[in-house]
Amino acid sequence: QSVDAFVRDAAAAAGAGAYVFYTSDNGYHIGQFALAFDKRQPYDHDLRLPFYARGPGLPRGEVRTADDGFMLTIDLLPTFLDIAGVDVAEAREFLGG
Repeated sequence: QSVDAFVRDAAAAAGAGAYVFYTSDNGYHIGQFALAFDKRQPYDHDLRLPFYARGPGLPRGEVRTADDGFMLTIDLLPTFLDIAGVDVAEAREFLGG
């Protein structure tokens, strides 16, 4: 419930035309599976992370899962640049790669 309240309040403060993104880290599992302190393991809760987006043009209440296709963290910067109207190729050149 606290995440819902935060997203609602952030969206209200940002205004109707703003996008709000929320994601989280999976954290460390300590002692689970008799493995060392780490987060890079081949278990489902290490691979799947929450990601929520809200903003103009995004369908309200739509839920997508891994069955719909994967989203990787490397997808975030190009997505944010596209929303901002920045040409991704020009940004790549500016960023040196």
